Amino acid sequence: MYIADIKTASPFRDLFPVRKRVLEDIMWDMRKNGYDNSQPLVLWKDHGNVIIDGHTRLAAARKANIYQIPIVFKAFSDEEAALKYAISCQRNRRNLSDSELVACIVELDKRRSAGRPKQDENKFAPCGANYTRSSQETAELLGINHRKVERIRAVMDNAPDKIKRMVKTGRMTLNSAYNRTIGARRNGKFGKAVLDDFCALTIKRFDREELRYIADVFNKELSKPKENVNESA
Repeated sequence: MYIADIKTASPFRDLFPVRKRVLEDIMWDMRKNGYDNSQPLVLWKDHGNVIIDGHTRLAAARKANIYQIPIVFKAFSDEEAALKYAISCQRNRRNLSDSELVACIVELDKRRSAGRPKQDENKFAPCGANYTRSSQETAELLGINHRKVERIRAVMDNAPDKIKRMVKTGRMTLNSAYNRTIGARRNGKFGKAVLDDFCALTIKRFDREELRYIADVFNKELSKPKENVNESA
């Protein structure tokens, strides 16, 4: 197929960012040896030549000035089926990073929770509360432990937006994000991110007068002298 006729579209083009070093290696190989016809691109049949698998090969071919590319058409029942296929192809080729795993789970859960009641944004969601399908099913698709799926969902449900963005862009590991939000709440240790989240929720729930009253109560409690636990009764 002529390369200009191949289309990219979300969510498939956004799930797995093209890795620069891999792209360069494939591009130079194509310039030297041509396109490997045993690695055709996979396009969604009857969906406007949208590519489902092979985004790095497509980008490399463009850089190598190759204009005719082998393709195969594959039929999918819906977008979720196409999404699962794209994920399974990438999982078999490489170890998925935390940011890639997050992107996959977010996209899968968008489709799985479609039509379900929206969660109250003022309530912290227990792990996996919004999803009807098991974490084990998603874990098997991604090739990871189901507990990691639950951690990702917990972070995406409960973490402040800043932490979510850092995980999605690879600037923070999943474990770090989990410990700064869910783990901190469970252990009773409030870091800055957790405190910011708590303040944001508190402001949504109470008006100014109520907040002043709460602050006064806290100040009174903090000003009380500590009891001497060693003092005899």
